[in-house]
Amino acid sequence: MKILFVCSSNICRSPYCEYVFKKMIANDEILSKKIDKVSSAAVFNRSFHIHSKAILALKREGFSEEEIRQITRRIFFNKHKLHEGYKHLYPDYDMAVAWKRLYEGKAKERDILLLKHELLESTLEKEYNLTISEAHERATLKYDW
Repeated sequence: MKILFVCSSNICRSPYCEYVFKKMIANDEILSKKIDKVSSAAVFNRSFHIHSKAILALKREGFSEEEIRQITRRIFFNKHKLHEGYKHLYPDYDMAVAWKRLYEGKAKERDILLLKHELLESTLEKEYNLTISEAHERATLKYDW
C-alpha cells in the first residue's frame, strides 16, 4: 500500500503528516509490513509568494529580495542533482516547521541559519555543478543547520 498526504503548498501540513505517520508505522509491526511508501505532495498554489511578514523578517536579517526568491525556488520548486538523477527535495519535518514560523513572522535564530545554509547550498550547486549532497556537506561547514 502507498500513502500520499496532499496539501496546497507542501511546506507544512503534508510533510508534517508524512513525518508523523512514518513515526507511527515504524513502531507498528503489522502496518510497517503493509505500507510500501509514504510521501507528501502539493496540488495547487505552487507560487513563489512568501508571506509579507516573512519577507520583512528576512530583510531585517540582511537577505535581499532576490536571495529570498532563490531560497524559496530552491526548497519548493527546483529539481536538484541527486545521485539517482534530478528530483525535488524530499519533505523534511524540521524544515516544514521552520517555514511555518517564517510564514507566520515568528522566525527563530535557527530558521535564519537554515536560510543562510540553503542560500549557500544553492550557490554551490549552481557554481560548481555539485550534487545536493556535496553542496550540503560544504554549506554545513559554514552554516551547520
